[in-house]
Amino acid sequence: MRQTLWLRGGADFAGQLMGELNELVLKHYPVVVGSGIPFFKAPCVPKVLTLTGSRVFNTGATITTYTKQNRT
Repeated sequence: MRQTLWLRGGADFAGQLMGELNELVLKHYPVVVGSGIPFFKAPCVPKVLTLTGSRVFNTGATITTYTKQNRT
């Protein structure tokens, strides 16, 4: 039985859990002033994830979904 656990957090949290994630959904909002914050602060290896979906809104915001690659 597959169970889903939805967690919400920032760059530190996502980076710390990268090895445990099966799916990662990133919400990106455009920054008008300043440099913003990085997506990941903790050491992580997001290359084990594959882009599986993306959506761009009229406001410039995006939602990008990555899923863990099957190791066969």
